Amino acid sequence: MTSSLRNIQQQIGSRAMVLAIAAGLALILAGHGSWGRGLILGTLFSIINFVLMAQALPKTIDATRKRSTLLAFGSIGLRYIVLAIPIVAAFKFPRFEVLGVCIGLFMVQIVMLAQTLRERLTKKSTPSNGS
Repeated sequence: MTSSLRNIQQQIGSRAMVLAIAAGLALILAGHGSWGRGLILGTLFSIINFVLMAQALPKTIDATRKRSTLLAFGSIGLRYIVLAIPIVAAFKFPRFEVLGVCIGLFMVQIVMLAQTLRERLTKKSTPSNGS
């Protein structure tokens, strides 16, 4: 993996975790501890899933068709197992709210979407030089 992709991965992962910790802490302080803990747990596993996907993608692309298919399905299976861990934990332990965990599992995607929207909105609000 190139250093620029690794930097993007670290940037997105750290933003997701900071957002989850801030929101989780606010929820805990507001008396909704299970929601806050669930959000943080889900986000942690979302980041792990994101890292695993980034590690597997170059290996899948560079392989032969048969090996690529096997690697892709193996990667998906492993990542599904990783995503199931916090959901099972939330159902088993009442200290984690299931919906909080599910929201946390989408935190990386939420951060990427918010970053893209922010970039597009700042481009539109910047006056063009040609006018």
